[in-house]
Amino acid sequence: MISTNEIITTILIVLVLIVISGFFSGSETAITASSARPYLDAKRGNKRAIILIALKKRMDRLIAAILLGNNFVNILASSLTTSLLIGIFGGKGVVYATLIMTVLIVLFAEILPKMIAVRYADTISLRIARLMRLLLFLLFPILLIVQAVMWLLLRPFGLHKTTISDDNDSSTEILRGAIEMRDNTLPSDDEKKMLNSILDLEDVNVSKVMVHRSEVKMLDLNSDVSQMVDDVMDSPFSRFPLFDDNIEEIIGVVNAKQLLGEFRRQKGKMTRKDVLAMAGKPWFVPETALLKYQLKSFQKRQEHLSVVVDEYGVFLGIVTLEDVLEEIVGNIIDESDADVPGLEKRNGCYIVDGNVAIRDLNRELGWQLPDDDATTIAGLVIHEARILPKKDQRFVFFGFRFKILKAEKTRILSLQITPPEPTKEN
Repeated sequence: MISTNEIITTILIVLVLIVISGFFSGSETAITASSARPYLDAKRGNKRAIILIALKKRMDRLIAAILLGNNFVNILASSLTTSLLIGIFGGKGVVYATLIMTVLIVLFAEILPKMIAVRYADTISLRIARLMRLLLFLLFPILLIVQAVMWLLLRPFGLHKTTISDDNDSSTEILRGAIEMRDNTLPSDDEKKMLNSILDLEDVNVSKVMVHRSEVKMLDLNSDVSQMVDDVMDSPFSRFPLFDDNIEEIIGVVNAKQLLGEFRRQKGKMTRKDVLAMAGKPWFVPETALLKYQLKSFQKRQEHLSVVVDEYGVFLGIVTLEDVLEEIVGNIIDESDADVPGLEKRNGCYIVDGNVAIRDLNRELGWQLPDDDATTIAGLVIHEARILPKKDQRFVFFGFRFKILKAEKTRILSLQITPPEPTKEN
């Protein structure tokens, strides 16, 4: 027969173990969910922040130590509870212990601590930094043994070289966190958008910002030179791809200023050979080229226009230096641009040209339409509808309502978009 003192002592020990388990669970969540603030505090000399940054650089060992301690106290608490209830209720005590410990561990050692840790991640992670360092020091010999065992188990499968990278908290994510933090150094949302756009250059390829071939103004070498000059005069652009009969055969890039100057100098007597001679060599880039490297290439080559091709060398469109810069600073408006090209607000809805880029809409209107499978808004509707829509057809995707206003054969020329009603959360 178990005495009352033994029952009370066991219950108190189990409760303490559950608190310790909750501490481990919350610590893991707080450290992994902490933002960029500790990095900034570390630069200012905060000792706790310095310790925390050092711990986050060894996340594989830290998580292993936390899991080791967490599982140890959970198993110990369950064993003590089972032993106590078997002594009181006999064989049924196993069932009772399982039910009771499941509820206690899930609620008070997992869910509740993690919820609190996520809410106050930065504060908690800084306060527990020293304790976590001590835990890592005490369990270091055991962790070495565990790592050696895991290495032996994973080696037959070729996974022994795979480790948790120290760069999981990449500098990019650190910067994103710093940008989103409300601070006097970032007074406006426009600056935050611009800084985030700079970071996005590493993830966005030229196909997302290029001008599609159907929208590119080009010059045909086989046309009369005076016609070329008229085309240039009627266009707001400064550079034009030059093709020879077939638009797939781009043979050069013509600078409008040079063409008009030479045409004037020769008093209108220019020949096609003269145009070809002054045309610059076309610069071809793959559609998968990242904007980060495209911008560097523009700077290195001192060029303003490149021709985008797919894996088969098929002409897809062009990308200019202005296109890349607009990805950073937003739409650059000049005398020939509308305030928002291809976009008009009307009675709570938006009238949008089909060739408007999804990224431009998201950035301009604060939407979050996906652009993984399509570049333009027309492409998104076609992709989601799985058909070629006709005029007056209506669709609902991602909470947005789409109505086709103009369609021509396989193209959507114009559509009406009604965004979802704003909620308290958004």
